[in-house]
Amino acid sequence: MRAIYIALLALCLTATPGVAQTPTRAHVGMCNKIEVVAQILAKQYSERPVANGAAKASTETVHVSIFASLDGKTWSMVMTWPRTGIACLAVAGTGWTQTIDIVSKKGEGT
Repeated sequence: MRAIYIALLALCLTATPGVAQTPTRAHVGMCNKIEVVAQILAKQYSERPVANGAAKASTETVHVSIFASLDGKTWSMVMTWPRTGIACLAVAGTGWTQTIDIVSKKGEGT
C-alpha cells in the first residue's frame, strides 16, 4: 500500500493532467483521457486490460488498471482519476506473469 502512495505522490508531482501527449515507455507520467491511453497501449504494445482496482488517494479514489500483452512481453500500470477522466501511465515494464486468476463480479471483491 505504501508503494501505491509513493507512486501517486510521484504522479502528482510530475504528471500534467489534460496535456494531450502520447504516453510511451519513454514518457511514463504523461496523461490523457483513458480511452486514448488504452488505444495507444493496444496499438503500440498489443496490451489489453487484465486487472483493475481502486486506491484512496488523499480525498479521492483513483482507479488502477494493469494492461498486459498476451505474450507477457510488456505491461503497463495506468491510474485514472474518475472525476476528470484523466489517466496517467504510471509504470511500464517487461516480463508480465499472471500468477493467479481471481474472478469477481463488479463490486463484490474476491
